[in-house]
Amino acid sequence: MIIVGLLIGIYGFLLYQLGLVGLLTRQSVQLVMCSFLIVLFCLFYRRVLSLCKFIPLIVAQLSSIEKVLVTLLILMALVNVVGVLGPELSFDALWYHLTLAKLYLKQGTGLFVPGGLLYYSAMPRLGEFFYVGALSLGESYAKGLHFVFGVFIIILIYKTTRLYTERLPALF
Repeated sequence: MIIVGLLIGIYGFLLYQLGLVGLLTRQSVQLVMCSFLIVLFCLFYRRVLSLCKFIPLIVAQLSSIEKVLVTLLILMALVNVVGVLGPELSFDALWYHLTLAKLYLKQGTGLFVPGGLLYYSAMPRLGEFFYVGALSLGESYAKGLHFVFGVFIIILIYKTTRLYTERLPALF
C-alpha cells in the first residue's frame, strides 16, 4: 500500500511540475497519466489476478451477518456509481475541485488564479491535479476518480480496523 501512495504522490507532483512550467495541456497530462497507469498495471496485475482467485474462498468463510454487511457495502457502492454517471450538482465539486482543475487545463498552468473570487487557488492543491488528469479525459472520469478514492478509503479503514478488532466489527 505504501508503494501505491508513493506512486500517486509522484503522479500528482509530475502534473504539478507540468503546471509550474506551463506545459499543462491535455496531451501532456494524458501522456503522464498513461505512463502512470502502465506502471501501475505492471506492478499490480499479478496481485489482482491472485486476489480474484481467492474471492470465492473469502466469501465462503464469511458468516451470514458478514455477508449481509458486505452486500450492503456493495449496494451503497452501486448507488454511488449512479452519482458518478449523472451530472455534477454538489456545490463543493462545482465550486472548488473541478473549477480549479478546469481553469488549470484552460490556462495551461497551475499557478495562482488572480482575483478575489478564487482566492483558495493559492492553497496547496495536489488533489486538484488528480482532477486535472481525470478532466483531461472528461467530467465523468473526474467523478469516477473521486469514487475510486472513496473505495480506497473504505479499504484502508477496514484494513486499519482489522489490525485492532475481528472481522465483524471491522465491517461495521
